[in-house]
Amino acid sequence: MVVYLKPEKEEDIEKGPTPELTLICNEFPVKKSPDSDPELTKTSYLKIFDVTPDNKGNAYVSCIGNYDKDNIDNCAFSAVYKVAIEDNKLVVKNSWFSNYSGSANGQEGYESLRQITINGDGDVVVVGVSSNQATILSNDLSTIKGYYNVNTYAPWGVKIDKKQTVFLANFGHDTDFSENLPLDEQGPFGVTMLRDPSKLETAMLLTVPTGGSEVTLANGFPLYGTQPKPKLHESKHEPVQMHCYQPIMRLTSTNIDGAGNLWCMNNWKPSAIVDVLDNPGGDGVVIFLGIAEPE
Repeated sequence: MVVYLKPEKEEDIEKGPTPELTLICNEFPVKKSPDSDPELTKTSYLKIFDVTPDNKGNAYVSCIGNYDKDNIDNCAFSAVYKVAIEDNKLVVKNSWFSNYSGSANGQEGYESLRQITINGDGDVVVVGVSSNQATILSNDLSTIKGYYNVNTYAPWGVKIDKKQTVFLANFGHDTDFSENLPLDEQGPFGVTMLRDPSKLETAMLLTVPTGGSEVTLANGFPLYGTQPKPKLHESKHEPVQMHCYQPIMRLTSTNIDGAGNLWCMNNWKPSAIVDVLDNPGGDGVVIFLGIAEPE
């Protein structure tokens, strides 16, 4: 984690960062197994994903974590760190390690954490892909205060507006596909919206239904064009044109603009072969108009 301090003189800002005004934190307490204590470690296996500041001079860092069945030194539990500047140094004040045990590797501690934010009470909210939930932590990371886990599907992003409405950007599952169904029919995709965080049962999944019409490109062509349907783990292709009825797939984050529009990063990829045989990226954006409190 790196912080660039602002120069005292305005004319020095344009010169860019200098070593004297650059703070680096490259040692974090790392937990490598359920029965081990965290060790202060320099490691490339934390896989830091996101950082967000609070209004008290602290920053919270989320880490995906890493599992290596052959080398425990390469392991790092999914974690959240609270970092602050003290005596002109970046210091880790507190840490929290996931104890989730339902990941594909069958091991405890690998929740695959993604985005992190602060709610109106100063609590820390971080989303986990493997756990299909958002975890609410106290600001000192000592206590789990709850979860958002209704109508959630491998969330990557989290945003909380000024009225404390929670928006979770669901990536959806990218494993255990059925060969008989196209990717967009494998499970729900969209944004989980929770107007009242105290009533989890009211969580809604916001999506963009097509009303039964096939999704098409701007030129009117079918989303998947004329590509034949590939068979999983085989090089043969079936001479069947694939159809798509799901315009939202693989959301990775959301943001709110000054008019209360919710912008959703939609990594939807119009390629049948890539969708089924690999994990694609994409470049779409979906906007829900006026649904959030303006920033």
